[in-house]
Amino acid sequence: MSSVEQLTLANGVRILTRTDHRYATAAVCVAIGAGSRHDPAGHGGSLHLLEHLLMNSRVPQPGDAEPRSLAEHIELLGGRGNAVTGLELMLLHAQVLPDLAAPTMAALASAAVHPDVTDHHFATERQAVLQELAAAAADPYDVVQDAYIRALFAGHPLGRPVGGTAEDVHAARLDRLLDIHRQLLSSAPIALIAVGPNTAEEIREAVRTTGIEDLPARDATPPTIPLAALAARSGHPALPDEFCWLSVGGRSPHADDPARHAYTVLGHLLGNSPASLLYLRLRLEQGLGYNFQSWNRAYQDGGSWRALIGAEPENAELVIETVRSCLAEVAAHPDPAMLEAARRQAAFELFEEADSPLGQVIQLARGTYAGARPWSAADDAAALRAVTAADVQAAAATLLRDLVVVVRPEPAPAGGAR
Repeated sequence: MSSVEQLTLANGVRILTRTDHRYATAAVCVAIGAGSRHDPAGHGGSLHLLEHLLMNSRVPQPGDAEPRSLAEHIELLGGRGNAVTGLELMLLHAQVLPDLAAPTMAALASAAVHPDVTDHHFATERQAVLQELAAAAADPYDVVQDAYIRALFAGHPLGRPVGGTAEDVHAARLDRLLDIHRQLLSSAPIALIAVGPNTAEEIREAVRTTGIEDLPARDATPPTIPLAALAARSGHPALPDEFCWLSVGGRSPHADDPARHAYTVLGHLLGNSPASLLYLRLRLEQGLGYNFQSWNRAYQDGGSWRALIGAEPENAELVIETVRSCLAEVAAHPDPAMLEAARRQAAFELFEEADSPLGQVIQLARGTYAGARPWSAADDAAALRAVTAADVQAAAATLLRDLVVVVRPEPAPAGGAR
Protein backbone atom coordinates (compact mmCIF):
# COMPACT_ATOMS: atom_id res chain seq x y z
CA MET A 1 0.00 0.00 0.00
CA SER A 2 1.43 3.36 -1.00
CA SER A 3 2.14 6.03 1.60
CA VAL A 4 -0.09 9.01 2.31
CA GLU A 5 1.16 12.41 1.19
CA GLN A 6 0.18 15.27 3.47
CA LEU A 7 0.15 18.95 2.63
CA THR A 8 -0.79 21.42 5.37
CA LEU A 9 -2.09 24.75 4.12
CA ALA A 10 -1.17 27.98 5.89
CA ASN A 11 -4.51 27.98 7.72
CA GLY A 12 -4.10 24.44 9.09
CA VAL A 13 -6.37 22.67 6.58
CA ARG A 14 -4.75 19.43 5.46
CA ILE A 15 -4.78 17.69 2.08
CA LEU A 16 -4.16 13.94 2.36
CA THR A 17 -3.66 11.90 -0.80
CA ARG A 18 -2.73 8.30 -1.46
CA THR A 19 -1.86 7.72 -5.10
CA ASP A 20 -2.60 4.09 -5.96
CA HIS A 21 -2.80 3.02 -9.59
CA ARG A 22 -4.31 -0.38 -8.75
CA TYR A 23 -7.75 1.20 -8.48
CA ALA A 24 -10.05 1.82 -11.41
CA THR A 25 -12.01 4.38 -9.35
CA ALA A 26 -11.07 7.19 -6.98
CA ALA A 27 -12.60 8.37 -3.71
CA VAL A 28 -12.58 11.92 -2.42
CA CYS A 29 -13.80 13.37 0.84
CA VAL A 30 -14.12 16.58 2.81
CA ALA A 31 -13.77 15.65 6.48
CA ILE A 32 -14.76 18.15 9.17
CA GLY A 33 -13.87 17.47 12.79
CA ALA A 34 -17.31 18.29 14.16
CA GLY A 35 -20.41 16.27 14.96
CA SER A 36 -23.37 16.13 17.29
CA ARG A 37 -21.15 16.77 20.30
CA HIS A 38 -20.55 20.24 18.83
CA ASP A 39 -24.22 21.13 18.42
CA PRO A 40 -24.85 24.39 20.31
CA ALA A 41 -26.85 24.04 23.52
CA GLY A 42 -30.54 24.09 22.73
CA HIS A 43 -29.93 23.37 19.03
CA GLY A 44 -29.58 19.59 18.90
CA GLY A 45 -29.27 17.97 15.48
CA SER A 46 -27.88 21.16 13.90
CA LEU A 47 -24.79 19.57 12.36
CA HIS A 48 -26.75 16.62 11.01
CA LEU A 49 -29.22 18.98 9.35
CA LEU A 50 -26.32 21.09 8.08
CA GLU A 51 -24.79 17.99 6.48
CA HIS A 52 -28.05 17.47 4.56
CA LEU A 53 -27.93 21.07 3.37
CA LEU A 54 -24.30 20.84 2.23
CA MET A 55 -25.06 17.80 0.09
CA ASN A 56 -27.94 19.77 -1.45
CA SER A 57 -25.86 22.87 -2.13
CA ARG A 58 -26.33 23.93 -5.76
CA VAL A 59 -23.39 23.24 -8.08
CA PRO A 60 -22.94 25.07 -11.43
CA GLN A 61 -23.23 22.76 -14.44
CA PRO A 62 -21.18 22.85 -17.66
CA GLY A 63 -22.60 25.09 -20.38
CA ASP A 64 -24.49 27.25 -17.86
CA ALA A 65 -27.15 24.60 -17.41
CA GLU A 66 -29.49 24.80 -14.44
CA PRO A 67 -27.49 24.26 -11.20
CA ARG A 68 -27.99 20.87 -9.56
CA SER A 69 -27.55 19.75 -5.98
CA LEU A 70 -24.11 18.43 -5.07
CA ALA A 71 -25.57 14.95 -4.58
CA GLU A 72 -27.28 15.00 -7.97
CA HIS A 73 -24.19 16.48 -9.62
CA ILE A 74 -22.03 13.56 -8.44
CA GLU A 75 -24.59 11.01 -9.64
CA LEU A 76 -24.84 12.72 -13.05
CA LEU A 77 -21.10 12.25 -13.37
CA GLY A 78 -21.67 8.51 -12.99
CA GLY A 79 -20.33 8.40 -9.44
CA ARG A 80 -21.72 7.75 -5.99
CA GLY A 81 -21.92 10.44 -3.32
CA ASN A 82 -23.00 10.45 0.29
CA ALA A 83 -22.50 12.19 3.59
CA VAL A 84 -22.58 11.19 7.24
CA THR A 85 -22.51 12.98 10.58
CA GLY A 86 -21.39 11.18 13.70
CA LEU A 87 -20.66 12.16 17.27
CA GLU A 88 -17.58 14.17 16.28
CA LEU A 89 -17.05 13.92 12.52
CA MET A 90 -18.88 15.08 9.40
CA LEU A 91 -17.90 13.50 6.07
CA LEU A 92 -18.92 14.54 2.55
CA HIS A 93 -17.59 11.90 0.17
CA ALA A 94 -17.81 10.50 -3.35
CA GLN A 95 -16.43 7.67 -5.45
CA VAL A 96 -15.97 8.44 -9.15
CA LEU A 97 -13.88 7.55 -12.19
CA PRO A 98 -10.31 8.85 -11.83
CA ASP A 99 -10.61 11.60 -14.48
CA LEU A 100 -13.47 13.10 -12.44
CA ALA A 101 -11.80 12.91 -9.02
CA ALA A 102 -10.25 16.38 -9.08
CA PRO A 103 -13.39 18.27 -10.20
CA THR A 104 -15.50 16.25 -7.76
CA MET A 105 -13.17 17.18 -4.91
CA ALA A 106 -13.50 20.81 -6.02
CA ALA A 107 -17.30 20.52 -5.95
CA LEU A 108 -17.26 18.96 -2.46
CA ALA A 109 -14.90 21.62 -1.14
CA SER A 110 -16.87 24.47 -2.71
CA ALA A 111 -20.13 23.20 -1.21
CA ALA A 112 -18.48 22.79 2.20
CA VAL A 113 -17.06 26.31 2.18
CA HIS A 114 -19.72 28.29 0.27
CA PRO A 115 -23.01 26.36 0.36
CA ASP A 116 -25.63 27.66 -2.05
CA VAL A 117 -28.94 26.74 -0.45
CA THR A 118 -32.38 28.31 -0.50
CA ASP A 119 -35.28 28.43 1.93
CA HIS A 120 -36.92 25.73 -0.21
CA HIS A 121 -33.89 23.43 0.16
CA PHE A 122 -33.94 24.03 3.90
CA ALA A 123 -37.64 23.23 4.20
CA THR A 124 -37.40 20.00 2.20
CA GLU A 125 -34.28 18.75 3.98
CA ARG A 126 -35.73 19.56 7.38
CA GLN A 127 -38.74 17.44 6.44
CA ALA A 128 -36.44 14.66 5.23
CA VAL A 129 -34.59 14.70 8.56
CA LEU A 130 -37.89 14.53 10.43
CA GLN A 131 -38.78 11.42 8.41
CA GLU A 132 -35.37 9.97 9.20
CA LEU A 133 -35.89 10.56 12.92
CA ALA A 134 -39.38 9.05 12.78
CA ALA A 135 -38.05 5.92 11.09
CA ALA A 136 -35.28 5.57 13.68
CA ALA A 137 -37.72 6.10 16.56
CA ALA A 138 -39.83 3.22 15.26
CA ASP A 139 -36.87 0.82 15.24
CA PRO A 140 -35.78 -0.48 18.68
CA TYR A 141 -32.41 -1.46 17.14
CA ASP A 142 -31.68 2.25 16.55
CA VAL A 143 -33.39 3.46 19.73
CA VAL A 144 -31.38 1.20 22.04
CA GLN A 145 -28.08 2.49 20.64
CA ASP A 146 -29.04 6.13 21.18
CA ALA A 147 -30.23 5.28 24.68
CA TYR A 148 -27.01 3.40 25.42
CA ILE A 149 -24.77 6.30 24.35
CA ARG A 150 -26.97 8.67 26.34
CA ALA A 151 -26.55 6.50 29.45
CA LEU A 152 -22.82 5.99 28.91
CA PHE A 153 -22.02 9.68 28.40
CA ALA A 154 -24.80 11.28 30.47
CA GLY A 155 -24.27 15.02 30.85
CA HIS A 156 -21.42 15.04 28.30
CA PRO A 157 -21.64 16.29 24.70
CA LEU A 158 -20.87 12.76 23.45
CA GLY A 159 -24.23 11.66 24.86
CA ARG A 160 -26.24 13.85 22.48
CA PRO A 161 -28.26 12.09 19.76
CA VAL A 162 -26.75 12.74 16.34
CA GLY A 163 -30.03 13.79 14.75
CA GLY A 164 -31.33 15.73 17.75
CA THR A 165 -35.04 15.50 18.52
CA ALA A 166 -38.06 16.26 16.36
CA GLU A 167 -38.59 19.37 18.49
CA ASP A 168 -35.00 20.48 17.78
CA VAL A 169 -35.44 20.03 14.04
CA HIS A 170 -38.81 21.80 13.95
CA ALA A 171 -37.21 24.76 15.75
CA ALA A 172 -34.19 24.97 13.40
CA ARG A 173 -33.76 28.05 11.22
CA LEU A 174 -31.63 28.46 8.12
CA ASP A 175 -29.89 31.64 9.28
CA ARG A 176 -28.90 29.96 12.55
CA LEU A 177 -27.52 26.91 10.72
CA LEU A 178 -25.45 29.13 8.46
CA ASP A 179 -24.05 30.89 11.53
CA ILE A 180 -23.07 27.50 12.99
CA HIS A 181 -21.51 26.62 9.65
CA ARG A 182 -19.36 29.76 9.67
CA GLN A 183 -18.19 29.01 13.20
CA LEU A 184 -17.17 25.47 12.19
CA LEU A 185 -15.19 26.70 9.21
CA SER A 186 -13.25 29.06 11.44
CA SER A 187 -12.14 26.49 14.02
CA ALA A 188 -12.85 22.80 13.28
CA PRO A 189 -10.15 20.49 11.90
CA ILE A 190 -10.66 20.04 8.13
CA ALA A 191 -9.03 17.59 5.75
CA LEU A 192 -9.46 17.00 2.03
CA ILE A 193 -8.72 13.31 1.42
CA ALA A 194 -8.26 11.49 -1.89
CA VAL A 195 -7.35 7.86 -2.65
CA GLY A 196 -6.94 6.48 -6.18
CA PRO A 197 -4.81 6.95 -9.30
CA ASN A 198 -4.75 10.74 -8.97
CA THR A 199 -1.73 12.68 -7.76
CA ALA A 200 -1.47 15.12 -4.89
CA GLU A 201 -0.74 17.89 -7.38
CA GLU A 202 -4.03 17.27 -9.22
CA ILE A 203 -6.04 17.45 -6.02
CA ARG A 204 -4.23 20.54 -4.74
CA GLU A 205 -4.71 22.37 -8.02
CA ALA A 206 -8.40 21.46 -8.15
CA VAL A 207 -9.20 23.12 -4.81
CA ARG A 208 -7.22 26.35 -5.26
CA THR A 209 -10.30 28.35 -6.19
CA THR A 210 -12.80 26.73 -3.81
CA GLY A 211 -12.18 29.03 -0.86
CA ILE A 212 -10.47 26.35 1.24
CA GLU A 213 -7.23 28.34 1.35
CA ASP A 214 -9.08 31.48 2.45
CA LEU A 215 -10.48 29.93 5.65
CA PRO A 216 -9.16 31.27 8.99
CA ALA A 217 -6.25 29.60 10.75
CA ARG A 218 -7.24 26.82 13.15
CA ASP A 219 -5.74 25.07 16.15
CA ALA A 220 -4.45 21.61 15.27
CA THR A 221 -5.36 20.20 18.70
CA PRO A 222 -9.10 19.60 19.25
CA PRO A 223 -10.23 20.46 22.80
CA THR A 224 -11.48 17.68 25.07
CA ILE A 225 -14.00 17.66 27.91
CA PRO A 226 -13.49 15.39 30.96
CA LEU A 227 -16.04 12.66 31.55
CA ALA A 228 -17.83 12.57 34.89
CA ALA A 229 -18.12 9.30 36.80
CA LEU A 230 -20.94 7.04 35.71
CA ALA A 231 -24.08 7.34 37.77
CA ALA A 232 -25.12 4.38 39.90
CA ARG A 233 -27.65 2.10 38.21
CA SER A 234 -29.89 -0.77 39.23
CA GLY A 235 -28.59 -4.19 38.27
CA HIS A 236 -31.71 -5.39 36.43
CA PRO A 237 -33.39 -3.22 33.80
CA ALA A 238 -37.12 -3.46 33.21
CA LEU A 239 -37.94 -5.80 30.34
CA PRO A 240 -40.70 -5.44 27.71
CA ASP A 241 -43.11 -8.19 26.74
CA GLU A 242 -41.88 -8.36 23.13
CA PHE A 243 -38.69 -9.05 21.20
CA CYS A 244 -36.10 -6.55 22.41
CA TRP A 245 -32.58 -5.27 21.83
CA LEU A 246 -30.04 -5.21 24.62
CA SER A 247 -26.90 -3.08 24.65
CA VAL A 248 -24.43 -4.30 27.26
CA GLY A 249 -21.01 -2.75 27.82
CA GLY A 250 -19.23 0.27 29.17
CA ARG A 251 -16.75 3.05 28.63
CA SER A 252 -13.45 2.37 26.90
CA PRO A 253 -10.26 4.42 26.34
CA HIS A 254 -10.17 7.56 24.19
CA ALA A 255 -8.83 7.68 20.64
CA ASP A 256 -5.23 8.54 21.58
CA ASP A 257 -4.90 5.90 24.30
CA PRO A 258 -2.98 2.78 23.16
CA ALA A 259 -5.13 0.69 25.51
CA ARG A 260 -8.07 1.11 23.11
CA HIS A 261 -6.72 -1.69 20.92
CA ALA A 262 -7.41 -4.28 23.60
CA TYR A 263 -11.10 -3.28 23.54
CA THR A 264 -11.20 -3.69 19.76
CA VAL A 265 -9.79 -7.20 20.11
CA LEU A 266 -12.28 -7.88 22.93
CA GLY A 267 -15.06 -6.87 20.52
CA HIS A 268 -14.01 -9.72 18.25
CA LEU A 269 -13.42 -12.14 21.12
CA LEU A 270 -17.07 -11.56 22.11
CA GLY A 271 -18.37 -10.95 18.60
CA ASN A 272 -20.63 -12.84 16.19
CA SER A 273 -17.88 -14.98 14.69
CA PRO A 274 -18.12 -18.76 15.23
CA ALA A 275 -14.60 -18.40 16.67
CA SER A 276 -15.78 -16.09 19.48
CA LEU A 277 -16.50 -16.96 23.09
CA LEU A 278 -19.88 -15.23 23.08
CA TYR A 279 -20.91 -17.18 19.95
CA LEU A 280 -19.94 -20.40 21.71
CA ARG A 281 -21.86 -19.63 24.90
CA LEU A 282 -24.85 -17.72 23.51
CA ARG A 283 -25.48 -19.45 20.18
CA LEU A 284 -24.04 -22.94 20.28
CA GLU A 285 -24.48 -23.92 23.93
CA GLN A 286 -27.70 -22.10 24.81
CA GLY A 287 -29.33 -21.23 21.48
CA LEU A 288 -30.27 -17.79 22.85
CA GLY A 289 -28.82 -15.50 20.23
CA TYR A 290 -29.07 -15.07 16.49
CA ASN A 291 -28.69 -11.30 15.97
CA PHE A 292 -25.72 -10.07 17.96
CA GLN A 293 -22.43 -8.24 17.55
CA SER A 294 -19.81 -6.48 19.66
CA TRP A 295 -17.53 -3.56 18.88
CA ASN A 296 -15.54 -0.65 20.25
CA ARG A 297 -15.55 3.03 19.21
CA ALA A 298 -12.95 5.50 20.44
CA TYR A 299 -13.65 9.24 20.55
CA GLN A 300 -11.62 12.27 21.62
CA ASP A 301 -12.74 12.18 25.27
CA GLY A 302 -13.55 8.52 25.80
CA GLY A 303 -14.76 5.36 24.12
CA SER A 304 -17.73 3.02 23.95
CA TRP A 305 -17.60 -0.79 24.01
CA ARG A 306 -20.82 -2.71 23.60
CA ALA A 307 -22.41 -6.04 22.81
CA LEU A 308 -25.71 -5.51 20.95
CA ILE A 309 -28.04 -8.51 21.10
CA GLY A 310 -31.62 -9.23 20.05
CA ALA A 311 -33.61 -11.51 22.36
CA GLU A 312 -37.07 -12.65 23.40
CA PRO A 313 -38.05 -11.07 26.73
CA GLU A 314 -38.11 -14.38 28.56
CA ASN A 315 -34.45 -14.90 27.61
CA ALA A 316 -33.19 -11.36 28.14
CA GLU A 317 -31.95 -11.81 31.71
CA LEU A 318 -30.05 -14.94 30.73
CA VAL A 319 -28.53 -13.14 27.72
CA ILE A 320 -27.29 -10.32 29.99
CA GLU A 321 -25.82 -12.83 32.43
CA THR A 322 -24.15 -14.68 29.54
CA VAL A 323 -22.39 -11.49 28.42
CA ARG A 324 -21.37 -10.86 32.01
CA SER A 325 -20.05 -14.40 32.45
CA CYS A 326 -18.13 -14.23 29.16
CA LEU A 327 -16.46 -11.00 30.29
CA ALA A 328 -15.62 -12.66 33.60
CA GLU A 329 -14.17 -15.67 31.79
CA VAL A 330 -11.96 -13.41 29.65
CA ALA A 331 -10.93 -11.38 32.70
CA ALA A 332 -9.82 -14.60 34.39
CA HIS A 333 -8.16 -16.39 31.47
CA PRO A 334 -8.92 -15.83 27.77
CA ASP A 335 -8.71 -18.91 25.58
CA PRO A 336 -5.40 -18.59 23.66
CA ALA A 337 -6.77 -19.89 20.34
CA MET A 338 -9.83 -17.62 20.49
CA LEU A 339 -7.66 -14.64 21.46
CA GLU A 340 -5.36 -15.23 18.51
CA ALA A 341 -8.37 -15.50 16.19
CA ALA A 342 -9.73 -12.22 17.60
CA ARG A 343 -6.41 -10.45 16.97
CA ARG A 344 -6.36 -11.70 13.40
CA GLN A 345 -9.99 -10.76 12.81
CA ALA A 346 -9.37 -7.24 14.12
CA ALA A 347 -6.46 -6.75 11.72
CA PHE A 348 -8.42 -8.36 8.87
CA GLU A 349 -11.37 -6.02 9.43
CA LEU A 350 -9.00 -3.06 9.19
CA PHE A 351 -7.54 -4.15 5.87
CA GLU A 352 -10.85 -5.40 4.49
CA GLU A 353 -12.21 -1.86 4.79
CA ALA A 354 -9.08 -0.55 3.09
CA ASP A 355 -9.60 -2.81 0.06
CA SER A 356 -11.59 -0.01 -1.63
CA PRO A 357 -10.59 3.63 -2.16
CA LEU A 358 -13.75 4.80 -0.40
CA GLY A 359 -13.01 2.58 2.60
CA GLN A 360 -9.52 4.06 2.81
CA VAL A 361 -10.81 7.62 2.60
CA ILE A 362 -13.24 7.02 5.46
CA GLN A 363 -10.53 5.28 7.49
CA LEU A 364 -8.16 8.21 7.01
CA ALA A 365 -10.87 10.71 7.94
CA ARG A 366 -11.75 8.80 11.10
CA GLY A 367 -8.23 7.73 12.07
CA THR A 368 -6.68 11.18 11.63
CA TYR A 369 -9.73 12.97 13.06
CA ALA A 370 -10.02 15.11 9.92
CA GLY A 371 -6.25 15.46 9.67
CA ALA A 372 -5.69 16.58 13.26
CA ARG A 373 -3.45 13.66 14.30
CA PRO A 374 -1.13 11.11 12.68
CA TRP A 375 -2.58 7.68 11.89
CA SER A 376 -2.01 4.72 9.61
CA ALA A 377 -3.76 1.39 9.12
CA ALA A 378 -0.41 -0.40 9.28
CA ASP A 379 0.33 1.08 12.72
CA ASP A 380 -3.13 0.14 13.98
CA ALA A 381 -2.78 -3.40 12.62
CA ALA A 382 0.59 -3.80 14.35
CA ALA A 383 -0.90 -2.53 17.61
CA LEU A 384 -3.82 -4.96 17.33
CA ARG A 385 -1.50 -7.90 16.71
CA ALA A 386 0.54 -6.87 19.77
CA VAL A 387 -2.43 -6.97 22.17
CA THR A 388 -1.64 -9.44 24.94
CA ALA A 389 -3.82 -11.70 27.05
CA ALA A 390 -3.14 -9.39 30.01
CA ASP A 391 -4.34 -6.39 27.98
CA VAL A 392 -7.64 -8.09 27.14
CA GLN A 393 -8.05 -9.35 30.69
CA ALA A 394 -7.71 -5.78 31.99
CA ALA A 395 -10.26 -4.49 29.45
CA ALA A 396 -12.82 -7.16 30.39
CA ALA A 397 -12.31 -6.57 34.10
CA THR A 398 -12.77 -2.81 33.66
CA LEU A 399 -16.05 -3.29 31.82
CA LEU A 400 -17.31 -5.71 34.46
CA ARG A 401 -16.70 -3.22 37.27
CA ASP A 402 -19.20 -0.74 35.84
CA LEU A 403 -21.35 -2.59 33.31
CA VAL A 404 -24.07 -0.57 31.58
CA VAL A 405 -27.21 -2.41 30.38
CA VAL A 406 -29.88 -0.73 28.25
CA VAL A 407 -32.97 -2.48 26.83
CA ARG A 408 -35.42 -1.26 24.19
CA PRO A 409 -38.32 -1.07 23.64
CA GLU A 410 -39.15 0.05 27.13
CA PRO A 411 -41.99 -1.85 28.80
CA ALA A 412 -45.46 -0.37 28.56
CA PRO A 413 -46.75 1.43 31.69
CA ALA A 414 -48.66 -0.89 33.99
CA GLY A 415 -52.34 -0.91 33.08
CA GLY A 416 -51.82 1.48 30.17
CA ALA A 417 -51.70 1.27 26.40
CA ARG A 418 -48.47 1.56 24.50
